Amino acid sequence: MPEGFSWFSDFDVGVNYADRSKNKTQAEGNINLGAQGVTSIAADLQYRPVNLGFAGAGYIPAWNVPAAVDRYMVFNPTTTESYLIPKQWTVDEEITTTFLRANISTQIGSIPVRGNVGLQAQHVRQSSSSNYWDGGQPVGSQVIPINEGKSYLDFLPSLNLAFELPAENTVRFALARQVARPRVDELRASMEFGVDTNIGKPGASGGNPNLDPWVANAVDLSWEKYFGNKAYVAAAVFYKDLKTYIYTEKRDGYDFTQQVDAWLQANAITLPPGIVVDKTGYYTAPFNGNGGSLRGAELTASLPLDLFFDGLRGFGVVASASFNDSNISIPPDPGTTSSVGSEPIMLPGLSKRVYNFTAYYENNGFEVRLNQRKRSDFIGEIGNFNGNRTLRYVKGEDVLDAQVGYSFGDGSLFQGLSLFLQASNLTNSKYETYAGTKDRPLETVEWGRTYQVGVNYKF
Repeated sequence: MPEGFSWFSDFDVGVNYADRSKNKTQAEGNINLGAQGVTSIAADLQYRPVNLGFAGAGYIPAWNVPAAVDRYMVFNPTTTESYLIPKQWTVDEEITTTFLRANISTQIGSIPVRGNVGLQAQHVRQSSSSNYWDGGQPVGSQVIPINEGKSYLDFLPSLNLAFELPAENTVRFALARQVARPRVDELRASMEFGVDTNIGKPGASGGNPNLDPWVANAVDLSWEKYFGNKAYVAAAVFYKDLKTYIYTEKRDGYDFTQQVDAWLQANAITLPPGIVVDKTGYYTAPFNGNGGSLRGAELTASLPLDLFFDGLRGFGVVASASFNDSNISIPPDPGTTSSVGSEPIMLPGLSKRVYNFTAYYENNGFEVRLNQRKRSDFIGEIGNFNGNRTLRYVKGEDVLDAQVGYSFGDGSLFQGLSLFLQASNLTNSKYETYAGTKDRPLETVEWGRTYQVGVNYKF
């Protein structure tokens, strides 16, 4: 190793190229009665009535809809109607990542130190294409293409160090600049446009091909204590300084001159007297937010209990607890203010407390496990009836699972054979959402318990 590089054991250099493409086409159409006209649905297509009492609807009839449509209806979906044009789009991403990493293996005084320091240069070229329906153009020229996107270069340095202290203690320290790509649908170029004819205000919703990724400067610090290769306990803290993040917002002042002119040519007759359509209006789409932080702490342990008392050989526990917080608040998605209210909300998906606990017994081929996972309330991104994502408060879950198994050992008649029985959601925990406060329930889903019996054989 050259003089001045004694800390480094070796170097890694590389290039990674990723080319991704997503194409969405959405066909729709009316479902009309077939030639037989109005008739009763055959008994072989009917199911038992479904109880929707949790939603206040009582029992409702149910039937095999795809089979009923095929037998009694006429369905000719199309993608060429004007209102379907903006629902079709393509997103392309080209990501070239060049990296240089120096692996560290050295000693500071009597303390061995290992890890790495590196730099990534990530070049991104993102683009999206879609179409806009311009009803004011001549027939045959009404589909107007939209092509938008951007290119940028991010430099992502990182440092990871592990200090091996006496008595099987390890301290880890990490610094890094981190990125996370936007969802593909957030990058779409499509736009669905309309005018509120009561006030003459234009508006649209769609994607944003010019989004920046999530970017954060992160620091992590952890302490780990090992007990040979049998057990460990650990404590960790993290802090992320977010430079950019992504959320959906309804912004005023968007220039719709082109769209308004086309709309007026096709729809001016529908305007009430005295109404003048503005050239600027609201655009609802994903945008980048700036500034804020995420922080948290985590405690973990994996402990066979014979570490403390030999009579408990085979018994053990694995547990973790995470505590998270953020000072970031975002405007609620305008399409879901009825679900989350109109005040700023916390980042979707963030639970302030998350717990996992597993108790087990493993001995002489027998294995018994009991696992409980809990998380506090959070704001979830839920797919609605139209397939679009909406925000809802989700009650924290508390789920209990269990597994019992037996593996036949070497030398037995059934060597290589293992049997197991699994039970999921033993306590029949429900999935529940609410609107802003828990006294305003929106949805309750009872998944029930699931049982699974299995046999594995290894040759």
